[in-house]
Amino acid sequence: MPIIPPQEQREQRQLIYELRKYLTPEELAQLDRLSWSPQRERERYRHDPSAFAREVLKMDIAFYQSDVLQKLHDHHRVAFVGPRGTGKSTIAAAAVLWFISVFDECKIPTTASAWRQLVEFLWPEIHKWASQADWWRVGMTVRQGRELLAQRLEINKNRAAFAMASSNEAKIEGAHSAAVLMVFDESKAIPDAIWDSAEGALGTNENAYALALSTPGDNVGRFFDIFHKPDKFPHWKTVRATLEDAV
Repeated sequence: MPIIPPQEQREQRQLIYELRKYLTPEELAQLDRLSWSPQRERERYRHDPSAFAREVLKMDIAFYQSDVLQKLHDHHRVAFVGPRGTGKSTIAAAAVLWFISVFDECKIPTTASAWRQLVEFLWPEIHKWASQADWWRVGMTVRQGRELLAQRLEINKNRAAFAMASSNEAKIEGAHSAAVLMVFDESKAIPDAIWDSAEGALGTNENAYALALSTPGDNVGRFFDIFHKPDKFPHWKTVRATLEDAV
């Protein structure tokens, strides 16, 4: 491919800018698609998951949801607690779809204290946002019944998100890939043994991430300890939200 001199690149950008003034909204959308660089945008989104949520998934995310996503990128392990109505499933779906978009090889096990939480809440939320996303922005195709199944999203055999029962420690510990994101929904009731298995799977992989979400619960368990014993879990960052924050 020939290299375009910088001056010519600037002239082309100026020409496109002037041309945009005379185009209809439909023509502008088509021009954006033709001049788009999915690889460049994927690299940008890799470091800005909130922009991915807004621009690709078309989410109107709250400030604390943006905080969760950015902390996930920056620190790799984030725990989020909030009452019902604070969009926990939405932000979990955003994290899953962001991760599978920016890593070419990855596994994303999603688990919960109850299988019903995955089937009735988290995965329907993933379907909702995946079905309306502008996947062309990242050069991907996601179709219902093809890449996107009931509780699985598979771009290829090395790039997939899936539901996993929290009672199976061996499967959780066996989730290895170049990049791993573990999502724990309604984490307050997940047994400590599952958390320990997850830590074994995450290991020393520099592209290992974990997102734990839950409503408030009893003053026991690993999820509670992450918030109240930070010295014991210094690698976890925490975010809290109230219903007032969600208004």
